[in-house]
Amino acid sequence: MSACLKHISMWRVRTGETVTKAQTVASLQEAVQRLRGRIPGLRSIELGIDIGGPSDRSDVVLYTEFDALSDLAAYQDHEDHLKLVALLSTCRAETRVVDYFSER
Repeated sequence: MSACLKHISMWRVRTGETVTKAQTVASLQEAVQRLRGRIPGLRSIELGIDIGGPSDRSDVVLYTEFDALSDLAAYQDHEDHLKLVALLSTCRAETRVVDYFSER
């Protein structure tokens, strides 16, 4: 069995006077869809939307898998990922990230 690198990001999103949380999440979904199949080394990507609960929860989680740290570094510098980062800079209130190796 081989190890894989899992990169998980969780965000709380801001809402504004003209933008709802649902609209922000829809924009994030579209941005993540554009990453599929475009970034070498990105083995898996999934966006999860919280179903609700206590107010201390994150709104969205991004789950990604890579073979190596170098693949994660290339993903983080890739122009398509940087577009997602730019979008997030306009709408996230809080971020949490965890990277870890796991057996496949």
